[in-house]
Amino acid sequence: MCHGASGKGDGPVGRSLNPKPANFTDKAMMAMHSDEELFKTISNGVKGTAMVGFANSLSVADRWNLVAYIRSLSR
Repeated sequence: MCHGASGKGDGPVGRSLNPKPANFTDKAMMAMHSDEELFKTISNGVKGTAMVGFANSLSVADRWNLVAYIRSLSR
């Protein structure tokens, strides 16, 4: 809903958010973040944004799988 079907940050909800959701296809932006940072963001969310944490709804394994999927979008 936020990052869009292709991970560009252009989902139906994401278009109206400020700040906009991250564009996971942006290679330069993605290169600035480690896998551990992505995992922490997925787990805890980002204060001051609409990005909520998923630590209570996704298993540790699922969050790491999501990191791998997000990484694949910028390759």
